[in-house]
Amino acid sequence: MALPSIRTTSTRLPLPLPVSNGPKHSIKKLIDPPLIEYPSVTIVAVIEPDSLANMVTNLSRPKCSGAQAAYKECIVYAIKKLAALNVCMYIDAGHAGWLGWPANLTPAGQLFAQIYKDAGSPKALRGLATSKYRLRRIP
Repeated sequence: MALPSIRTTSTRLPLPLPVSNGPKHSIKKLIDPPLIEYPSVTIVAVIEPDSLANMVTNLSRPKCSGAQAAYKECIVYAIKKLAALNVCMYIDAGHAGWLGWPANLTPAGQLFAQIYKDAGSPKALRGLATSKYRLRRIP
């Protein structure tokens, strides 16, 4: 689940929901209808593919730094809303080739911890999701 229209580095994905009415307005459109439509289905969500990682490594880009407050506000809103419905959640933590470098480890950990605390430290947020995308074997 990625926030609409404020994705900061990807140009491959369509961005259908503008944040012009406020970031929470857009995230509510993304979260609320599926949960209302399927209240008895167990849902597992990975929160914010790439976006939090971009806040660790790409804040030098104006588009990323300008979206930082909106991202944080919406991620916290999403986690609180989904936790209230007992949705099992994981925060996307990129991959080791991206955030696994010494310069990125501490800022990434601090950002993930702050998001978790700001969302009320919900038990439904079970941890981090990572991938091995773009990892290369070292001969």
